[in-house]
Amino acid sequence: MNFGSYQTGDFYDELFRSAETPREEFRMLVERIDSLPEGELLRRQRVAERDLMHMGITFNVYGDERGQERIFPFDLVPRLVTSHEWDWLEKGLQQRVRALNLFIDDVYHDQKIVKDRIIPQEIIRSAQGFQEACVGLDPPQGIWCHITGTDIVRDSDGRMYVLEDNLRVPSGVSYVLQNRLVLKRTFPEVFQGLGVRPVDDYPGRLLGMLEDVAPSGRTRAEVYLPGGGWRGYDPTYGLAVADRHIAVAASATPRLAGPVSGNFRGTGVTSTMETKISLETTESKVDSAPGVVEG
Repeated sequence: MNFGSYQTGDFYDELFRSAETPREEFRMLVERIDSLPEGELLRRQRVAERDLMHMGITFNVYGDERGQERIFPFDLVPRLVTSHEWDWLEKGLQQRVRALNLFIDDVYHDQKIVKDRIIPQEIIRSAQGFQEACVGLDPPQGIWCHITGTDIVRDSDGRMYVLEDNLRVPSGVSYVLQNRLVLKRTFPEVFQGLGVRPVDDYPGRLLGMLEDVAPSGRTRAEVYLPGGGWRGYDPTYGLAVADRHIAVAASATPRLAGPVSGNFRGTGVTSTMETKISLETTESKVDSAPGVVEG
């Protein structure tokens, strides 16, 4: 690919300062893209889109009468965010989530924001998401926003702005995880020498959050699947426990974990399995401050 004919427009270009002059922090990425043979980037883009379709990383557009499945928009040229900019952005997102959590808590308790005439009460009471049953409710550790999906855009001035906050049913994390896997497979050169931070620790962080807000004595995280009821959660692979999982131990606390036993009646059994349970208690100091996972 040749950037010789590339022209920057009247928008903020994240890779180039001007025509043929890449931003210094992204020069390595531009050089690697530029070194690809003619048509190679487009070929890899098509391979990535094919993989996403075969993996089922798709979505349906609500209201579209055609009902056609589409892959989530995927760009083989990654959007790079420097560590300096991310540190600034992460602090702002953490502050924003804390503010939103305090806002919800105030709405369902003292409503100081109404008394101070910042937001009229009729706007809150008429909101579709307002739940009368939550008035006076005290959730574990006072946390209402367990997962927050924040849409961010970069404006023509180069700064990041929040487009909207998704608190009720945030979605899209699976696309982040799978897109990273596809990018590693189709364009591994991107990750060489650039110090890209991982995103595959998200399931573990999610599990840690669920365990942290769980009622005392209950540490097993479960997932509710419509039509399937409550299912156990496998943090290793980020999957709901299904018929491919075999229960070997069960307990509300690791200290009381005991092996699961049972009998089988039938024919045709030719395989056996032996299990060994080893539990070790470790103590570590964990920062309970809410964090933001890079997407």
